[in-house]
Amino acid sequence: MLRQKRMLQRKQQRLQQQQQMPQQQQQMQQQQQQILQQQQQMQQQQQQQQMLQQQQQMQQQQQQKKKKHHHHLLLLNACVLLFFFVVVI
Repeated sequence: MLRQKRMLQRKQQRLQQQQQMPQQQQQMQQQQQQILQQQQQMQQQQQQQQMLQQQQQMQQQQQQKKKKHHHHLLLLNACVLLFFFVVVI
C-alpha cells in the first residue's frame, strides 16, 4: 500500500511539474513580448521626437532664410519673369 501511494504521489508530482512548465514558458514569452512592445514604443517615441526636432529645425531654417534671402528671392523672381518674357517673345 505504501509503495502504491508513493508511486501515485510521484506520478502526480511529475504531472504537476509538466503542467507548470508550459505555464512558465508562456509567462516567459509574455514577459518577452511586453519587453519588445516597450522597446518598440520607446523607438516610436524617439522617432516622433526626432521628427518633431527636424520639423522645428526646418521651420527655424526657413524663418532664417526668409529673413536673410528676402531680397535675393525678389531678384530671382524678377529674373525668372524676365526670362519667361524673353522666351515667350
